Amino acid sequence: MGFSQPWELVIIRDPSIKAKIKACFEIENEKAKKIFKDRPLYRRLTLEVIMKTPVNIVIPWKMRSPP
Repeated sequence: MGFSQPWELVIIRDPSIKAKIKACFEIENEKAKKIFKDRPLYRRLTLEVIMKTPVNIVIPWKMRSPP
């Protein structure tokens, strides 16, 4: 109805989970740097702030099934 969205939110407070997310990002980001080597701004992406913030909110994306 109206503007309702089927969103799910994941709240992350645990530093060990934040560290795992950051480690996964670093692995995948290294791979992506090769793909986006012609885009200097991409090489500057980091996820350092995830460890500094008290709460992180994740909005997972789910592909809709065909109608």
